[in-house]
Amino acid sequence: MSNNVQDSKTENSQESKWRSRELGALWVRNGKNQKYLSGSVNIETMPGVTETLKIVVFTNKNREKNERAPDYVVYRSEDPVEKVAQEAAQEVSSSSASEKQESSEEIPEELF
Repeated sequence: MSNNVQDSKTENSQESKWRSRELGALWVRNGKNQKYLSGSVNIETMPGVTETLKIVVFTNKNREKNERAPDYVVYRSEDPVEKVAQEAAQEVSSSSASEKQESSEEIPEELF
């Protein structure tokens, strides 16, 4: 076997070992006040069930006050699209509740 083929097999083996240990990925973003990391991690919630969790990572501003504090802090990301969808769902449920209340006022109580 030539060195090129053997090197390729070794690289593929090392890559697959790293790939099997991969939990997610992060990208550097430029915020209004500082740079931060944004991305996702895959968490196995039950055997065979993986959930993707969107996260953001900021430098810890309290690090200067306490030398034992962590350098970075990880937060669950609030997805703007998901947040808008949740707000819309809350509006629909609250408006349907008020419609039910209004419609029940029109129907005589004996019919309930």
